[in-house]
Amino acid sequence: MGLQEALNAQKRNTPKCGVCLMLQTFPKDEAKALADALEDRVMFSSAAIAKALRAEGHHISDSVLARHRRKECSTS
Repeated sequence: MGLQEALNAQKRNTPKCGVCLMLQTFPKDEAKALADALEDRVMFSSAAIAKALRAEGHHISDSVLARHRRKECSTS
């Protein structure tokens, strides 16, 4: 077995970012509203967005949203 095969066998199956999943699976209007809120750091903190999403039944933390906003999420 070569090094490349050995490394491939050790790859982690990294889960997709929860925010990325929401943006891909939400209805178009809700995905746009979330994307717009994520872009507007003046009007919407990560904590405020998380609170709104949790009020709608989604399990997400403000730290996940902040990481996504910094483009440091698992799918960046």
